[in-house]
Amino acid sequence: MSGFTIKKAEKKKRKLRLALVGASKSGKTLTMLKFARALVGQTGKIGVITTEGDNCQIYAGAEGVGDFDMIVLEEFNPGTYIDAMNAFVKAGYDVIGIDSLSHAWIGKGGCLEIVDSSGGNKFQSGWGKATPLHNELIGAINHCSVHLIATMRQKVEYVLEDGANGKKTPKKVGMAAVQREGMEYEFDITGTMDSAELTIDGIRGTELESLVGKTFKKPGAEFIAKIVAFLDDTKAPEPKKPDIKPAAKDDTYSKAHSAIMTARTAEGLQKIADALMVRVQEGKLTQDDGSTLLALCESQQVALGLPQTQEAPI
Repeated sequence: MSGFTIKKAEKKKRKLRLALVGASKSGKTLTMLKFARALVGQTGKIGVITTEGDNCQIYAGAEGVGDFDMIVLEEFNPGTYIDAMNAFVKAGYDVIGIDSLSHAWIGKGGCLEIVDSSGGNKFQSGWGKATPLHNELIGAINHCSVHLIATMRQKVEYVLEDGANGKKTPKKVGMAAVQREGMEYEFDITGTMDSAELTIDGIRGTELESLVGKTFKKPGAEFIAKIVAFLDDTKAPEPKKPDIKPAAKDDTYSKAHSAIMTARTAEGLQKIADALMVRVQEGKLTQDDGSTLLALCESQQVALGLPQTQEAPI
């Protein structure tokens, strides 16, 4: 026996995993906090794991952010991140922000320091310790039971470009995230921040493919509103069709027919014929129906032995 369980794949409601990559002061932290607030509403609890002292406190109470709590890390072993995440989940927080995830790779106690301080054969003793720890962090991110938004620093290089005066001028160019290669694959949505503008680099799934490559200036609640349907376990509800009652069938023809058959005087039939011509002009009777009913008037006059009404063209 294989021991495997085969089950039907079903789309289920999920928690968001979103990564914001950017250089220093590109708007990552504020955008993370705005996204967190938009996800959980005004009463939701936001917990931030911060690796940069208490710098994120500058945004406490800001418009679109409101209140949030934080855990300040002083060393950045991947296991410490996991413990902080578990603390927020256990305390009932609705969304966790990690600012930033890069320190788990390059910071004090992070993976690269573990490798460098291992001595001997780094590939055996160093990475033999660091890789399992990093994999545990990835597992904790993937299985976190609440929304999670992480920021990552961006590697930056400078290139020389031709300026307006013909001289070469340096330009800062963003590169890959400061983390283990491929870390972006662990998130549902990844985007690059630059001057408070978010460019979507990738999205898991098909519902929001149209957002890839698009740029959003100072994104917040409006952007998250686009994401909500992606997180739901059901398709967006069909637009409710207006409850329109079928119009009552126009019974002008049947009423005219009945009036003709019960008429007993030439004057009565003439009034009906006049009314029929008005109904045709109003569009309440077709030309064919009007002609048929006028012919019936004449037949009824003959049957009753009444003087002929004056025929009027329709």
